[in-house]
Amino acid sequence: MSSDNKTMKRSKSKFVYDYLPRNTFNHAHNNLSGRVATLKAELGEHGEELEPDLPKAYLIERIHRHISKWPNDDDIRDDLTYANTELIQPGWANYVVYPLTFECDSCGSVTQFDRDQMDAMDEEGANVHELAVCQNPTCGASLSDRDQLPFVAVCECGEIDELNVPTCCGAGMEFNRPTTTMDSWYWSCAVNGSCDTKSFYGTPVYCPNGDCPNENMEVMNHTSSSAFYPQVRNLINVQPQLDDLHSSEHQQARYVSDYLLGDEGGSVDEHEQRRVANELLDGNFFDAPREEVDAKLKEAKERLMVNVQEHRNRTETWLQGDTPTDGDWPLGGYHGDATTLAEEIYEFLSVVSPDYAPASGIESVSYQEMVDNDADETHLSLAKVKTYNQLREALNFAEVRLIKDFPITQATYGYTRTDANPPGENRNPATSDGEEDGRRGDDGDTPDTDGDADMCDSDGDAEDGGIPVQLRLFTTGDYSAPQVFVQTNDAEAVLVQFDLEKVIEWLDENDLLDDAVPDSVGRPNTDSKEATRKWFVANIDPPGRYDELPDDAAPGTRECISRHCYTLLNTTAHLFINGMGALAGHQRESLVEHLMPRTMSFVVYKRPDTNFALGSVWTLFEEQFDDFAAHLDELYDCSYDPVCIHDENGACEDCLYLAAISTENANHNLGRGTFYGGNFDGRDLTGYKHISLDDGDA
Repeated sequence: MSSDNKTMKRSKSKFVYDYLPRNTFNHAHNNLSGRVATLKAELGEHGEELEPDLPKAYLIERIHRHISKWPNDDDIRDDLTYANTELIQPGWANYVVYPLTFECDSCGSVTQFDRDQMDAMDEEGANVHELAVCQNPTCGASLSDRDQLPFVAVCECGEIDELNVPTCCGAGMEFNRPTTTMDSWYWSCAVNGSCDTKSFYGTPVYCPNGDCPNENMEVMNHTSSSAFYPQVRNLINVQPQLDDLHSSEHQQARYVSDYLLGDEGGSVDEHEQRRVANELLDGNFFDAPREEVDAKLKEAKERLMVNVQEHRNRTETWLQGDTPTDGDWPLGGYHGDATTLAEEIYEFLSVVSPDYAPASGIESVSYQEMVDNDADETHLSLAKVKTYNQLREALNFAEVRLIKDFPITQATYGYTRTDANPPGENRNPATSDGEEDGRRGDDGDTPDTDGDADMCDSDGDAEDGGIPVQLRLFTTGDYSAPQVFVQTNDAEAVLVQFDLEKVIEWLDENDLLDDAVPDSVGRPNTDSKEATRKWFVANIDPPGRYDELPDDAAPGTRECISRHCYTLLNTTAHLFINGMGALAGHQRESLVEHLMPRTMSFVVYKRPDTNFALGSVWTLFEEQFDDFAAHLDELYDCSYDPVCIHDENGACEDCLYLAAISTENANHNLGRGTFYGGNFDGRDLTGYKHISLDDGDA
């Protein structure tokens, strides 16, 4: 056993999730448990600390928007500023032995050391076993790593502490665990059997935080998920130029304009060009001299070519809340937040547009590109690729894109204990269920059902004058300077974009586009791809991470459109995660969704810190897309139906709920009825997968 401040190296992607300051862990090479003390920057070849080439202001702004529901978010915002915060690309960590409570294998007596005693074991090369001995005077056996007890006490304020081991007769106590249920555990004197026993729950652990009014801390195994929840913001293709995004209206307009124009911004339809040239030649296109035809073709192209800069100027006008005087723009100007819109559009373009890809490029290909290029990008036959593309069209997806090196930046800025979500936002079964949280007995078979450890009521408010779950920042300890740990890695991913015209048809089929309703958003001009894109950008208001969109909005209103489109998108992403987990052999917690609702697209990627089965996401969609499409049909069923589809809106822990680390909206705004058909928000919907533009039949 060793007690010194040790150095630990791990896979760099592991640090931003698992090996974070104040988190505990089991050592991979022995029976020792420890707690990370500090996380240090990665070093260069000359020993210098490597500074991440990332836009600091952009990252902090994105984090600020992510923490709005925490009860102490005002304090966090004040501390987490550009001037105070340090970005660290982690490379190694220091840790200390923890917990400091040991149970003697010889006599059963529990000995609890303090930090000074543990640190003294290594001073001047002292032998650890000179002090690490059982404190029972009738025993005195040497203690080893195997004797370390795994239990800690955690508080909603973020503190962690040792067990409160009672004393009796000046000797150690025995820790009796007759069953796996914590409420049956008790302490007894190790040297005098006539002494009264003490209930395990009768020996409370008070929070060491002097500012915390909570009267008791929750005891659990230190490896329990609820002992430590890292708070991570995942961002796509973070580049230095994004530091100006929040202050530059021109930059925001550029991104949005480039998306709205699409391919039309840089090219002209050849047939339309010939038509205009023929008009310029008074109908003599085929009889005029070649030189004159070429001149008129050039003039026709100039007339038809969209002036990109003028379009960006009009886009900027619209984003500022005004309607441009020409063009097919939604009236009244853009009503939402232009910054968040530009962020989302940038992320979408960075995946699908070579102009926005990182300098190293992104290796990706869509099924349509495979067909257009005669399957040059894959070892599959052209016939197989065409089959995949037909399946993609049958599912009403405009694009399915396979990505090998999806650039993900993880920014880990803090942590919570006892719950991953803010108070009152606990709809995630992975963080609300005692069995999933690991609040179990010693062998993990039976969850604690006593209820004494739960210090919040059903609304998330603390009982007994305590405080609800708090978000804590990582700090240096010197002047409480916040630290944000960042790491950029390439991840395997699949991007899916819905067919915007079929989404409109789906809304229309379900009577969700009612022009007679006051404040109706109206129908888009589907003859123009740009106008259709503008309609979705203007009329989808994404929720915050913990928000539920209103389920009673009148058809035709922006609130109703947002609720149904976002739920369709979120539901389908969850179905993809479930299907990928089943067919690629991944745990669902290793897959993460990233939603881009204004473009009606989502990405599912494999967490970079999970290295199992490298290449499996690409292989799944290259080798088994037909099997995957068939498996999507099987995911329609829920073992809790008909209760789930009718009483739970078609979303529960059996069919759609995912762990908090995988979701972007904390299991809100979900319903199988949107994709497959059936009840959703009290309506019997036609499912999106059944929509056809050819005949309109479901």
